[in-house]
Amino acid sequence: MIMRRTIAAVLCTLIAASLGGCAMPESELDEYREVAEELRVELDAQIPTELIRDEPIIEGSVSEGAQHGPGGEPSSPASWHLNHFRRLIDEPGSSQQTAQALQDHLTDEGWRYSREGTGSSGTSFTEGYRRSDEDDGLWYIQIIWAETSPDRVERVDVLIVSPTTVLGTDPPDAQWSAIDE
Repeated sequence: MIMRRTIAAVLCTLIAASLGGCAMPESELDEYREVAEELRVELDAQIPTELIRDEPIIEGSVSEGAQHGPGGEPSSPASWHLNHFRRLIDEPGSSQQTAQALQDHLTDEGWRYSREGTGSSGTSFTEGYRRSDEDDGLWYIQIIWAETSPDRVERVDVLIVSPTTVLGTDPPDAQWSAIDE
């Protein structure tokens, strides 16, 4: 009787494995990291060169569900986040002009725009852009900028978020760079 149960359990396990019941979906984080970097370069090229003050600060990381950074199970949902911080020259309207150039480019490329927030003073803005890829994954770009004021540095912050995939067994490491390559 025990032998029959053991054989039945082994057969059930083999059948489930052959049907994909135990298959682990493959992580697309490496591919998403590359696409996010391509988007960052594309967006950076839209910033009028006469407005650029310094090299950007770039930070890439895995975001795992509500927890940031790797450390979960290979099947945990995860996405790639790329932050791009760009200081601009201290001329009135630099941030607004840059945000408008980015908006024009993104909407021309088919990204859906939405105003996502306004700071409490009414002078800083968060704008969101969304676009689905071929596999119905949703890409998201957030641009934060502020109107000129005497106590504020002219800058634009860009966040690129990939579609959700799984963490996988070998997620990419976080990246931090103060140099635009």
